Amino acid sequence: MVYTGIQPTRKKAIEAKDIRQLERWVKKEELRKKVFPEPLVSSVYYFLFCFYARGMSYVDMAYLKKSDIRNGVLRYRRKKTGQYLEIRIIRELQEIIDFFSSRVVDSPYLFPIIHRKNKSGRLQYESGLRLQNKRLKEISREAGLDYPLSTHVARHTWATIAKKEHIPLSVISEGLGHTSPKTTAIYLASFDNNTLDQANVKVIKAIKRAG
Repeated sequence: MVYTGIQPTRKKAIEAKDIRQLERWVKKEELRKKVFPEPLVSSVYYFLFCFYARGMSYVDMAYLKKSDIRNGVLRYRRKKTGQYLEIRIIRELQEIIDFFSSRVVDSPYLFPIIHRKNKSGRLQYESGLRLQNKRLKEISREAGLDYPLSTHVARHTWATIAKKEHIPLSVISEGLGHTSPKTTAIYLASFDNNTLDQANVKVIKAIKRAG
């Protein structure tokens, strides 16, 4: 097999139009949830919450508590780095919080992921993560996306769209809660390789045409 320089890679991010497609799909399915598996609706909202919250990691979302929100601002520490972050509660975030509010009345947590008092929070998070990724794959098919979703896709998508909107790397890094812009540069690099390879092919073709 001849190596062409362009290899298909598994998508780590989706397009802005795909986020809009998910938003429309889940609103439609929520209206008919009596005949549609409700857990899938919840999983889409978990995914969108992570995206709207500047690419929040699923683990950080799972451990959010109601007390983390004060005066319209969500404050939390990243599990991975311990970095302290603040996020303004925009309308999209508040709507998702409201969607789950009736299920966490007697819980200190914002979402019903960690909800059993007699079971380890970590075990509940890990179980929730497995279920979330399994459901996201099903959602990809149901919503008509061409590639599978995962919890990481929400984070990568926020970063990628931010980059396409010409938001400075330092701002993207701060938004993601990375400890260094260098980490963000590496994090984003994988999104560009296929695009750059294709650009190189076009450049070479232009040279050939000129000759």
